Amino acid sequence: MEEFDDPNEPKFGGDGEEFFDILQIGDNFAITAIEGNAKGVNFYILQCQHQKFMVSEHFACVWGCEFDMGDYVLGRTYYQKWGQGSQSYVFLDHSNILYIDAHLVKAIKFP
Repeated sequence: MEEFDDPNEPKFGGDGEEFFDILQIGDNFAITAIEGNAKGVNFYILQCQHQKFMVSEHFACVWGCEFDMGDYVLGRTYYQKWGQGSQSYVFLDHSNILYIDAHLVKAIKFP
């Protein structure tokens, strides 16, 4: 990140740098939800708990996501939509750390 960048402004990609390459522990990020999901949402807001790493052997996380050797993965916890407001979320600080494919990250570093 360049010196003049505002750390409170979301980052939306560009310049060939992948989002997951600059994602740090504690950063908020967003992924697109699967269309027609049970919660009826377009995206999920998550918090990074483990930076990107390459999988060294096949494994499945507690939500059933499976990863193969060579996949880039990151660990995260979850914000849950709360209340009636379109921007109302609560952080689930006692949730399990779950893993996702790093390439799913769509926006990062927003408050």
